[in-house]
Amino acid sequence: YAALAGGASNLLGTLAAAQITGAITSSQIASNSITAGQLAVGAAAANLAVLGQAPVPSGGMILSSNPANANLLAAGYVKLGKVDLGDVWDQRGTNGAPTARFGHTAVWTGSEMIVWGGYNNIFLNDGGRYNPAGNSWTAVTTNGAPDVRRYHTAVWTGTEMIVWGGANSINLNNGGRYTPAGDSWTAVTTSGAPAVRSYHTAVWTGSAMIVWGGYNGSFLNDTFGYTPVRTLYLYQRP
Repeated sequence: YAALAGGASNLLGTLAAAQITGAITSSQIASNSITAGQLAVGAAAANLAVLGQAPVPSGGMILSSNPANANLLAAGYVKLGKVDLGDVWDQRGTNGAPTARFGHTAVWTGSEMIVWGGYNNIFLNDGGRYNPAGNSWTAVTTNGAPDVRRYHTAVWTGTEMIVWGGANSINLNNGGRYTPAGDSWTAVTTSGAPAVRSYHTAVWTGSAMIVWGGYNGSFLNDTFGYTPVRTLYLYQRP
């Protein structure tokens, strides 16, 4: 074939596979020019299987932690069922983690664990966010955070962690709302708040935090609800 002057820029339209004669060998393909994004899901594994070069022989089985592994299904594997293994502990990273402590709280956001407050010879008001997927810690800002404390409660609203109550040198009835997205704190109003206390319990209902019981020199059995956002709708008469 005669070489085209100007090279590939003189070719118009699409060159189909049927128009290519002879074999294209690996030496004619630029290094790293074919990436995973250019291959159909499971294509490489399927081609290896057809050529008898698959690492798993016919009838062999693979265990996967993914309940719907697209790569294996595309390669022709059939999901047979599941195997439940025994419980297990594994050591997670401590690089960047908060200092050692007790009397702190922790909430789960759906992607991170947020640890806050506690005591380690001094009362604390710092914390950290642990991401299991990346096995990494991110510090929680102390700018605008509630006072140092332990034996408080914390709930997760879906967008915020609400910290309330607890004790340092005295029992407390204040708190704060922490937003991970902005790494920021907003104070919880003390107007109408329950009496100071620690060792109480708190849960999130979906729209409010319910606080019950606790201890402040006396045992308590009162109940309070805290609503972080109240929406009122304004109507005008025509």
